[in-house]
Amino acid sequence: HSKVRSLVTSYEYMFLNMFTTDDVDYAANSPAYKEFAGLTYSEDNSLVKYVWAGYYAVIEQCNILIDKLENDVNIAETYTPQMCAEARFLRAWAYFNLVQLWGDVPLVTIPVYSLTNDNVQPSRTAKERIYSQIIADLDFAQKNIPDNIGKFTSVHGNSYPFIVNKGAVTLLMAKTYQLMQMWDEVEETLVVFYDGESFNDIYGLATEFNHVYDVRYKDAAGREREVLYEIWSRSEEGLNNNCQRYIAPTVLLGLSGEPITGTSTGSQVCLPTYSLMKNYDGAKDKRYLQCFQFVNGGRPHFMKGYDVLATQY
Repeated sequence: HSKVRSLVTSYEYMFLNMFTTDDVDYAANSPAYKEFAGLTYSEDNSLVKYVWAGYYAVIEQCNILIDKLENDVNIAETYTPQMCAEARFLRAWAYFNLVQLWGDVPLVTIPVYSLTNDNVQPSRTAKERIYSQIIADLDFAQKNIPDNIGKFTSVHGNSYPFIVNKGAVTLLMAKTYQLMQMWDEVEETLVVFYDGESFNDIYGLATEFNHVYDVRYKDAAGREREVLYEIWSRSEEGLNNNCQRYIAPTVLLGLSGEPITGTSTGSQVCLPTYSLMKNYDGAKDKRYLQCFQFVNGGRPHFMKGYDVLATQY
């Protein structure tokens, strides 16, 4: 999970996914970032290289873990389907995002242990085959991951936070079937949430929209019903969210405009576009009120994404 965290909380990952849309403006002068904002980037762009390498680092670690759990006789007693299921989910997640960004990409499911003997320069694989691998991994994960997020304990008594639940697996599987245009499978997959007669009470919406992403409300009642998959990235644990530096303004304000105690080195270079903000009814829509604010001379900024408990970057 550390590789996933370093990837998704990096500004490179954020820029690659946000600047290629009409939802974010770039307000600084980095050539690599301006390329993305203007949709003129190439394979030599530093953001492309970082994110590509980040996804394959996740895949390689999952490949090693799966191989060791299933085939290494020295740790065979540690193997449990639940532990392997989480690794398969993360591998599927990485490949799903790679295909969305680049189409056909190399499919690697065997770990690289030797730079001289193993294939370290695999060719691209047709995305249809990658979709099939994603479905195979998610099918295993869906059968072996529980509904509720909790702690996983190995046979040796070691525990770690098990942050993926069956709802996250189900949604990723449904999205993959949707891209494959397998509509019956999409409907069958989503039965986990609604069987045609009743909703699954394990899942649902948090009481307040901002309870999902504002760490001050991490323990709010009912929040766990909406959170299907999360990774902590808080300064208090020494796990900084690097996106904060680029999203947050120099002065942080709470939901009602009250100052938040702490300091911020936010540069506010990622700004929500007015075309995005106009999609909401600011006077009535809680999503608007809890996602956007105007500070620093009236500039808009995203309220989501910065650490409101420990704001020192």
